Amino acid sequence: MSKRTKPTTTPTAAPSPKRAATAPRLTVVTLGVSDLARSHRFYCEGLGFVASGTSDEHIVFIDAGGVVLGLYPLDLLAQDAQVSAKGSGFGADLDGYPWEVAYNPHWKLDAEGRVVLPR
Repeated sequence: MSKRTKPTTTPTAAPSPKRAATAPRLTVVTLGVSDLARSHRFYCEGLGFVASGTSDEHIVFIDAGGVVLGLYPLDLLAQDAQVSAKGSGFGADLDGYPWEVAYNPHWKLDAEGRVVLPR
């Protein structure tokens, strides 16, 4: 009499429900700028972007086609990221410019998951 054996299978991890429901995406890119007013004029008057009404003298939020472009003073962004304003690697791009990954639970998203800034 031959013994029947169970087929061997390699278990696979089930996709995380959270991961399956949320595709990776950029919603906010914050640029550290040396002159906030000048950068605001450049992006809005020079390039034609529109700043959100939630912008103020400390930060500017721009709808850049479903991705929010934030303009924030370079020294304050570096302080928030705990890096030198000249960049140090952590919290900075490969050229040393500070950048921030942020989540704002108060911003509304459209049906496709893009941020909708107030006008």
